[in-house]
Amino acid sequence: MESEELFSKLRSGNPEIVVQSIEEIKEKGTTSHFSILLALLHETEDREVKKKILSLFAELKSNETVPLLMDAIQNAKYKDELKELVSCCWQNGLNYSAYLPVFVDLVIDQNFPIGFEALTVIETMYGKIDQKIIDQELKKVKEIPVTEDEQQKFLLNSLPLAISSIPETNKDFS
Repeated sequence: MESEELFSKLRSGNPEIVVQSIEEIKEKGTTSHFSILLALLHETEDREVKKKILSLFAELKSNETVPLLMDAIQNAKYKDELKELVSCCWQNGLNYSAYLPVFVDLVIDQNFPIGFEALTVIETMYGKIDQKIIDQELKKVKEIPVTEDEQQKFLLNSLPLAISSIPETNKDFS
């Protein structure tokens, strides 16, 4: 199917056609479909459409999509989808090591559900990360004032080990 026709079907407003089109993208899609799916995720109220898009994002296999997903995560426009987008990062298993500081900041600055998802991304992260960046992130965590919030305390206490334990290669596929 031509991309133009697929884009048209995604914008049809008919949930059945949209879900069918997402399935087609899952089979034969390219990174060019990512932006429209992201916009649709943000705009639609249909739970099934949202679920299908997030399922597709959780199964991404191309590292070319990493910067696109990270742009969305860092864009305030997608704050309502933030938890789910962060969750997709650890689910799809792609290499997010270049974005370690972003995930550390999410653990520190966001509510527990988002922070927990971001910690999970760090715990499943792999890739060569410059030691200066690791040291900088460890220092950032160490300088955070002590909190009384037990959930936040759990996340912050878990961060140093997670940051220090990032392997250079994906242990699932090495």
